[in-house]
Amino acid sequence: MTHSRLGCCIGWCSFAHIIAGSVDVLYLVNIGAVSWFTYLVGFMLPTLIGNIIGGVSLVAALNFAQVASERLGT
Repeated sequence: MTHSRLGCCIGWCSFAHIIAGSVDVLYLVNIGAVSWFTYLVGFMLPTLIGNIIGGVSLVAALNFAQVASERLGT
């Protein structure tokens, strides 16, 4: 249930994933529609930072929930 809620939140907020999104943007770079600078500064850097923050936050929240439930005995 938690996974589907998380997936909906990511989809509704239009958050990009660095690997999946790079395929689309690198195609645009390849055909000349977008420059390398635009890819690196406008997509890759902000997406990478967001993925790092989001991934660390998600893992920290899941680990905390697991430890908290073990301490409460549920």
